[in-house]
Amino acid sequence: NDIRVECDTSKGILFIQLKPEWAPQGVQRFLSMVDQGFFRSKVAFYRVVPGFVGQFGVPGDPATTRLWDQKGQIPDDKQWLDFSKGGKLFKKGYLSFAGSAPNTRKTELFFSLSDSVPRPPPPS
Repeated sequence: NDIRVECDTSKGILFIQLKPEWAPQGVQRFLSMVDQGFFRSKVAFYRVVPGFVGQFGVPGDPATTRLWDQKGQIPDDKQWLDFSKGGKLFKKGYLSFAGSAPNTRKTELFFSLSDSVPRPPPPS
């Protein structure tokens, strides 16, 4: 059921594997962005923290920004990460939409440059 998207970037080909079973809303939005030419608007990285994260998704064209602002936000997908010991964590190369609060995802994305580590339990 995975979907593979090939992206031609200024640094070479980037392959993105989408997992609809993990993030159906996110996959649908991403494919809509691809199909409707969002990434042809010279989308650039605006934040890269070596060894941690890369962020992008702000269009280089004001008309594209207005169009996607009108499309609005998408609801969050069900949480599939498992923060318990041995659970599924965010891994190097995973791509996700960024949001500032619940259900605030639009077009900004980030990908991890390293595996996440389990958080220690809160102090008792």
